[in-house]
Amino acid sequence: MNNIKYKILVCDIESYPNYLLIGIKDTKGEYSLINSIEKLEKWIPHLDKIVFAGYNSINYDSVIFDYVLTYYKVQTWEQMAKTAHYITKDVINNSMSHFKTRRKYNVEPHTNNVDLAYYCGQSLSLKEAGIRGHMNKLETLPFDPTKKLTEEQTVVIDEYNKNDLDITEFLLLKGDTVSEKVKLKQYLIDTYKLPLSDFAKTDGVLAEEILCDMHRKPIKHGIIRYTAPEGLTFKTQELNDLKETYEGNWFTEDDIVSEKLTIYGLDLQFGMGGLHACISNYKGENLIDIDVASYYPNIVRNLDLLPSTVKDKQSYYTMIDDRVALKKTNIALANAYKVVVNAVFGKLNYKRSKLYDYQALLNVTITGQLLIAKLLEDLTIAGYKVVYINTDGLMIEQNETLGELYLDICHKWEYTFNYTLDYNNIDKVILRDVSNYIVVVNNGEKVKYKSKGDYSFGNDRKNNAYHRVVWKALFNYVINNIPIEDTIYASDDITDFIMYIKYGKSYHDSRLIEHDGSTTYFDRAMRFYWSKESVNHAIADDDKGSTKSYSDAKNIKALPLLSDIVDLNDIDYNRYITRAYQKLGELLGETIENNKHIEYLLKILPIDQGYLSAGIGKKRLNKPLLSPDTTTINLNTGLDSEYLVLDIDNPYSIQNNKLLKLLNKDSYIVYSSQYTIDDVFSGKCRYKVIFKYKGTEIPRKKKNVNIECFYKHPVAIAGNRDDGYEYINNRGKIEYIHFNVNDVLEEFVPFEFL
Repeated sequence: MNNIKYKILVCDIESYPNYLLIGIKDTKGEYSLINSIEKLEKWIPHLDKIVFAGYNSINYDSVIFDYVLTYYKVQTWEQMAKTAHYITKDVINNSMSHFKTRRKYNVEPHTNNVDLAYYCGQSLSLKEAGIRGHMNKLETLPFDPTKKLTEEQTVVIDEYNKNDLDITEFLLLKGDTVSEKVKLKQYLIDTYKLPLSDFAKTDGVLAEEILCDMHRKPIKHGIIRYTAPEGLTFKTQELNDLKETYEGNWFTEDDIVSEKLTIYGLDLQFGMGGLHACISNYKGENLIDIDVASYYPNIVRNLDLLPSTVKDKQSYYTMIDDRVALKKTNIALANAYKVVVNAVFGKLNYKRSKLYDYQALLNVTITGQLLIAKLLEDLTIAGYKVVYINTDGLMIEQNETLGELYLDICHKWEYTFNYTLDYNNIDKVILRDVSNYIVVVNNGEKVKYKSKGDYSFGNDRKNNAYHRVVWKALFNYVINNIPIEDTIYASDDITDFIMYIKYGKSYHDSRLIEHDGSTTYFDRAMRFYWSKESVNHAIADDDKGSTKSYSDAKNIKALPLLSDIVDLNDIDYNRYITRAYQKLGELLGETIENNKHIEYLLKILPIDQGYLSAGIGKKRLNKPLLSPDTTTINLNTGLDSEYLVLDIDNPYSIQNNKLLKLLNKDSYIVYSSQYTIDDVFSGKCRYKVIFKYKGTEIPRKKKNVNIECFYKHPVAIAGNRDDGYEYINNRGKIEYIHFNVNDVLEEFVPFEFL
């Protein structure tokens, strides 16, 4: 059992056909690069007092390390390197689990491990984690892992391994989510004196070990019936019908609870994760947030729903109460108890768990939904406006006429159903939707900010490394009334402007193509910022032969080293400002009236604005013209209007270069939310050309994706999508044409200016 002092050290392994490296970084910041049996033997006496933290290490690094420790007495290091490479291919190419790999290669357990990837999400690569943590150096594996290394190349791999160790250490010590979760696991293992090998187990499995009798088997139910808590009745017919539906239904273990209901001005979503609803794009001040304390654990207790495999129910129930008391005296232990207490609900739905009980799961879920719906009904009928509902609570507007009547309503609800409610005073709330919001909490002490989704920050969150300055500007605007431009121009921190792209495993040959045709390849993930000087775009090919691009990954400066930045003069501030206004529009659901690019066009276009419309893709047509996320100005085209709209998809195409030679800057209008007319002539951007013509029919010729013509369409719409630009219209079909501009015009270029 765990009664020894131990250390958690980061570990990372590199494997080549003729080279095996086990890298370890200790608590003093020193690297140990193990590439021989002699170096390995120095560590062996200490292994029982070490937990190795790695990334995806349970499935890979721990297997390799344990293989070496299993066979180092009977094999040379070179022999083990060769076998380790076979293991690597099985894990990476054949997706072999660590159970199968250990069985195939007869690997015995020797090391204790904690896998940091478990807390990051399985789709996050270590390199992406390094980007989010703003590590200075980002490296791509320098040599083909299937080829043997020269002696000089092994030195390069050693340095590459050190960088991976640095990123892993960052996650362990400074990653907000990862570091906290590892500390909680450590506290659980120390408190309950569990073996160090339990670091490799998930939180739910640890909870099973703490709570369950391993000799008991979970009960599996055939038909499941639901019974509502005593005293639960509704005055609203729709809610009564829902309750009767639940009670009248015969559930099976394959059923999923999912219902929708619109009442009290809210679209209620009932699901396995609880009841959710909100007023979208809501802004408000002086509200009350009402939450149920330890909601699901207390439902389990009140309805006696603990699975039969739990050996001591009372110890679980005591843990619920102790956790609340410990919040003020021992927050670490309180959070450790929280892991155990909440793990029960998570495991009720896992058929291989000792805590599996689908009947209990449905009873917890449905009861949780209905009781919050009851509180919603009571408060609404009394005259309060509910603006937000989540799994364990809701938010109401304060009402001067009703005063604190809500407390009487809540106390009655508490007494009837035996739950405790907590209250928070909300100074201000901005809701985009259920999963994205900013809240200012003020309970008379220190003002706190709560955020979720796109508006949440953290050292290991994506927003920390995806135009963070945009989110800062947005926050400063809605909370402190600071103009967006002020925040963005004031930042002198390059990490505020950092962004990145990541291509999935189905993509290959990810590359950055410069305006001159030169190409730089990268390993699926790349860090960059929006640049005023660069003219390029990133793309990758998938296994089906198609190419993937991102509109954000155009005209960018790649940053493998943050220290490469000397000054910030190259940053395209206007592009960040435009994005901030776009995100502000999404948050508030309002038209932002200061999109200077569109305002300029409105002033100079001598046509009826009734011809104009705007759109940003198939799903949202006809956006307000003064919307910050409009990507093109669109107008009635064809013979009747005498206007033709050309859209230039590929600034580098031969056709485009010929076109530019025929035009001058006074010949046409170019619209882009991010670029100027000078950017067009430098070949930096895609662009739209609007010019007047005299009724000549445009010949339809062979398909050409480099220049498109919006022709004879009542309304032509172009929009910016994640995969590039897609051109559509709402009443006809876009024609791809190849043409000579002068075939269209009665007068030779330059065009007649609008």
